[in-house]
Amino acid sequence: MLLVDEVHTIGASESRHFLNKVHIKYRLGLSATYQRANDYLGTKRIIDYFSNPIEPKYGLSEAIADKRLVQYDYHVEQVSLNAEEEELWIEQSKEISREWAKYSANKKTKAMPKNLKMMLIKRSEISKKAINKIKKALEIISKNYNPEGSQRWLVYCQDIAQLEELLKELFNAGYPCSKYYAELDKATKNEALEEFYKNGGILLSIKCLDEGVDIPAADHALIIASSSNKREYIQRRGRVLRIDKNNFFKRAKIFDLITVAQNLSDKYIKSLVSIELTRASEFAEFSRNKNTANIIINELFSKFEIKKKESIYVENNDIEYEE
Repeated sequence: MLLVDEVHTIGASESRHFLNKVHIKYRLGLSATYQRANDYLGTKRIIDYFSNPIEPKYGLSEAIADKRLVQYDYHVEQVSLNAEEEELWIEQSKEISREWAKYSANKKTKAMPKNLKMMLIKRSEISKKAINKIKKALEIISKNYNPEGSQRWLVYCQDIAQLEELLKELFNAGYPCSKYYAELDKATKNEALEEFYKNGGILLSIKCLDEGVDIPAADHALIIASSSNKREYIQRRGRVLRIDKNNFFKRAKIFDLITVAQNLSDKYIKSLVSIELTRASEFAEFSRNKNTANIIINELFSKFEIKKKESIYVENNDIEYEE
């Protein structure tokens, strides 16, 4: 039998030779999100090899009801782009629209061009690295971090530069914090995790905590940088929903920085806010404070004149990140 965890990764073009050569009768792939973002061919490779998903699907609500995952509160925190960032988002969105039109006609037979993929990545960084996010993160931590409560916070940053900037601010403010990312040596990473397990505090990270690192004691998540990539935000939410055998009464809290803007009418700005609210709506759906979270979310739908039924996953805002 062949068992593949995080099966979405094996759909990458680099794995096609493996799938063509390894012929095993019994095959099982595991993933919360097996579809590869904007990679029709990669998703097709997975389905052709493993067949269709097994029914019935076991989702977040079932896992929480069965006490396989803990309950959580979800807090929407708004951060606005500044004027320069708004202008840059609109400008790059226009360029992406032109390139997407060329690709869209034959995307089922052709992989996304590298230049279009890079354009999507570059634009997403405007939202993820908005200059006001560091200030907002400090505000949230100062209001909610309890040094006497043995709290364990995971803070998700976009890149090392953003992480180091926030780390410096937290140190200056006297908060116990450490960092964890792929470029650090193994000993430093192990030391950071050990300290986090023993004493709690604030652990700053980037993508490397999305998969493969189990941190059941984490009870708070602060998502500074997120995107429309469903796999990314589902995995980040899941990091703090793990059962902690040492804390039977664990309840998680998730603080999510939602990017908005002052411009309420531009269609590309509305698209950005719609991306953010799609994620927020999904996070809120199974939270303990669903009604409270939805008040803020619905106010934003109204403010930007976005119809809630239109705020759904839109594939041309999403890409598959390769390690």
